[in-house]
Amino acid sequence: IRGDFAVLLNKTFTFREAKLETYALKDVSEDDYYAQAIANCCGAGVITERGMFYPESDITRIDAILMIYRALTNNSLISGGLTTDVSMFTDGNLLTTVERQMAAATLNKLGLINGDDKGALNPDATMTRAEMAVVFTKLDQ
Repeated sequence: IRGDFAVLLNKTFTFREAKLETYALKDVSEDDYYAQAIANCCGAGVITERGMFYPESDITRIDAILMIYRALTNNSLISGGLTTDVSMFTDGNLLTTVERQMAAATLNKLGLINGDDKGALNPDATMTRAEMAVVFTKLDQ
């Protein structure tokens, strides 16, 4: 779920502590176990939603890709070599913004994400826990 993904990102990148109320997320209570992680991700520019974050909803592959990409770029862990070429994905046309294209292409180039056995990224599909485990294992390396 989205809240758990924020926890994993926060643990992986150890973002600075931020105040939750600054980001006005109506669906995240300070009592939620993921609240501080979400606040820290907001403070780091990884989570850009305002108003609603939907922490109990499944996370789509593209939302996860965007958050990882932002975490890497905002922490200066990617320098140069950024690209918007998503031709390696058979459904690259579904990536309708430059940020989505750059995130998917760059993470693919870094070996963090791949398409399925047919070459599709499936950006709107739910990212499974197994896929999360693979990505975070690769990030730790």
